[in-house]
Amino acid sequence: MKLERFLSLSISQKIIIGNSIIIIFGAIAGTLITRNLTYRAADPLLIFLFSSVGTVLSVTINALILRTALKPLYDLKNLVSKLQTNPDTAEVDFEASDPDIAELASVLKLLVNQIQQRNLELQALSQQAICAQEEERKRIAQSLHDDTGQALSTLVFNLERIENKLSDQAPDLREKLSFCRTLAANTLQELRKIILDLRPSILDDLGLIPAIRWYGRSRLEGAGIRFTLDAPQDSLPLPDWVSTCLFRISQEAINNIVRHSQATQANISLKQELNGISLVIEDNGIGFESNEYQQQALTDGKWGLLGMKERAESIQAILRIHSSAQNGTRITVFVPSHMLQMVR
Repeated sequence: MKLERFLSLSISQKIIIGNSIIIIFGAIAGTLITRNLTYRAADPLLIFLFSSVGTVLSVTINALILRTALKPLYDLKNLVSKLQTNPDTAEVDFEASDPDIAELASVLKLLVNQIQQRNLELQALSQQAICAQEEERKRIAQSLHDDTGQALSTLVFNLERIENKLSDQAPDLREKLSFCRTLAANTLQELRKIILDLRPSILDDLGLIPAIRWYGRSRLEGAGIRFTLDAPQDSLPLPDWVSTCLFRISQEAINNIVRHSQATQANISLKQELNGISLVIEDNGIGFESNEYQQQALTDGKWGLLGMKERAESIQAILRIHSSAQNGTRITVFVPSHMLQMVR
């Protein structure tokens, strides 16, 4: 246990302790040898005093020398701390007397700049992918509604007309037509669900609040989960792409509640704040360890929460997930006011 504690110390602490032990033993050994060589004529108190002073002085000088020698490493540590709080390397000043540390700091700044640039590129690509996905969803939903949906509606109508015109003398054919009509009607109903999941027309026609209310009631109450929505009566003045992102985040959160939470109550709050819009989705389910969800999502291939985070970042919103075992889950999204004025 003592060895583990020693190994956990910093490099400078290890060097200081090790050198101090050597110096102490050296001083004590030298004093004892000197004492034996002086025919035991010296005063023991004087010998102890000289050995103590020599030991303290040696340890102090050794510590000062080591701290001076390792100062560039402390400076590099300070640089890393500054970069953690302020990734903009242009605003972080650093001067190192040691040329190797100065070169290392230069490489570190270069790497941070490259990572920042890559993150900006990935964020831009992600935003474009999300926009393209929404446009494709909208196009597919419109095509399914106008073409496939209309064709199925016509098929159901014609089958019903044929079924009504058949005489009672052909019960087998009448039964088959009834089965086909029912199958076509059920297919049409499932198609409408798919269309609504792809791009609910209520979001385009009535806005974000009615769309969240409709989806929450249809999914949560349909699964036996009590649902409440706290939102203004009037629609919030939101750009279309912000409304779409907030609806998709709500949609994913609602689906997660139904699939995984085992909750009995879910609440959604959408409010206008002084400096933006806040969306809060919470449930009383079994929860999970929110501080581990990103790593688990990557390991298990569960992209729902990561997709929510990506959508929030696409509108420069702040998304926070608070959850723990048996304590439910709370998802908070805050959209700053400057994003509400932008038009894409």
